[in-house]
Amino acid sequence: MKEVKIGDQIWMVENLNVDKFRNGDIIPEAKTNEEWKKANENKQPAWCYYGNDLTYGEKYGKLYNWYAVTDQRGLAPEGWHIPSDKEFKVLTDFLGGVDDACVKLKSITGWKEDGNGSNESGFSAIPGGSRNCFGDFFFADKEGNWWSSTEEDPGLTSSLSYYRRISGSLELDGYNPTVYRYFQEKGGGLSVRCVKGSKKNVDEKEKTLWNSNKVESTKSFEVKIGDQIWMVENLTTDKFRNGDVIQEVKTPEEWIQANANGTPAWCYYANNKEAGEIYGKLYNFHAINDKRGLAPDGWHIPSNEEWIILENNINALDTGKKLKSINGWKEDANGTNEFGFSGLPGGCCSGWGTFSDIGYIGNWWSSSVENYREKLGHNNYSWKRFLTIKSELLEGNSKYLLSRWDEGLSVRCIKD
Repeated sequence: MKEVKIGDQIWMVENLNVDKFRNGDIIPEAKTNEEWKKANENKQPAWCYYGNDLTYGEKYGKLYNWYAVTDQRGLAPEGWHIPSDKEFKVLTDFLGGVDDACVKLKSITGWKEDGNGSNESGFSAIPGGSRNCFGDFFFADKEGNWWSSTEEDPGLTSSLSYYRRISGSLELDGYNPTVYRYFQEKGGGLSVRCVKGSKKNVDEKEKTLWNSNKVESTKSFEVKIGDQIWMVENLTTDKFRNGDVIQEVKTPEEWIQANANGTPAWCYYANNKEAGEIYGKLYNFHAINDKRGLAPDGWHIPSNEEWIILENNINALDTGKKLKSINGWKEDANGTNEFGFSGLPGGCCSGWGTFSDIGYIGNWWSSSVENYREKLGHNNYSWKRFLTIKSELLEGNSKYLLSRWDEGLSVRCIKD
């Protein structure tokens, strides 16, 4: 088995291609979308070739769902384990950070659109693409994706886990190629690289304690910033202003259907009520835009222009830090909450009904629609604002940062 030492770690230099667990039990191959989706629904291990094509398997290895990755029978060979989120960070830090690591990790051939790397590290990252939990395949030859063994948030019984994505080119992402740290639905299919050594105690050392991230409730309902009066909590209503009930969505299929029908809908992050009690509900834009009124009487959803006024009122390079709550943000990214806004990292729900970024990013709708039909293919986009753990800004003035109407974001209201 080929291996390479990078810093103090020893990594495989090929994607995993086994069809048996360490104890000899067969890992089921999912050859159809129905088999793939059923494995996810039943939380059963499964693997596939990209496009169900053996030719891709010979180039890139197999794609595994997370249930295969973490099965107690062991996916990794004896003496190896699936890397944790922290172990991936150790790798990229050693190589000079995610941007430099991207080039140093990628193989020197095989990446389309001028996406080849230098492979200075010897890791030989190859673009094996991915498969979502519904069975769709994406971006072979253009991006590589590798599972970690770390769940997004065990305290929420999360349906997501961390992974690393290496992008091929500027044309694919709209940003400089880098090593992205993302969440993936556990029923999705990604490549696997193993790192040498025992997995003992890794999970315990890195486990995130849900209780340590709980946010103290605010004592005041509103705060004045400049001439504006804002709510200091994310919206939690399940009814429109006239009393009509807003549909709660509990499955990805229901979320997709609601958006396809243009139906207002909300959900809890990861469909977990405890998350809702802390971070509020996530709403699609059909709820934001409904004439029955999502905001309480005397309030409204802020326009893009009103968000700009908020930014101008604060007028600081560390606007985001001053708007963030003093606790609840992961990786020591809490704010000062100097203006009392108490921005919370409630994450989001994608148009596919999958969840990501709780504790890391707060996203809030504006009521302003933007027509990007020429550039993005349709006009169902609206402006938003977001705070992240990596930036001290309140961000949102970019066409790349618009949100589709089928996404689920938090809501803050401003007084009429």
